[in-house]
Amino acid sequence: TKNAMAKRRKLVRSRGFINYKEALENTNKPRTLFIAASNDPYLGNRKDVQSFKGEIANSEDEFLLASRETGFSQDYSHVSVLTDKRAESEVFPRIKNWLRG
Repeated sequence: TKNAMAKRRKLVRSRGFINYKEALENTNKPRTLFIAASNDPYLGNRKDVQSFKGEIANSEDEFLLASRETGFSQDYSHVSVLTDKRAESEVFPRIKNWLRG
């Protein structure tokens, strides 16, 4: 279960057949833009996203924190980072530039 995975600190399929972390270590990974919302206490918070980024371990990866401390007009939440009107002018252009990068 999810709780058992969290206790073992391993990203493993629930039936235990695949250790995704080990599988990722042996594959070529595309560069990834990891986006965290500073006002997201659950799924996309800074600590969890940075931890996941570290597990992927690709030197070309980038991390973006959608928060006032990094120059955004607000501390975005899990939903607002995608749906807030200001995300169109603040978040989306950064994603677009990264994709073109």
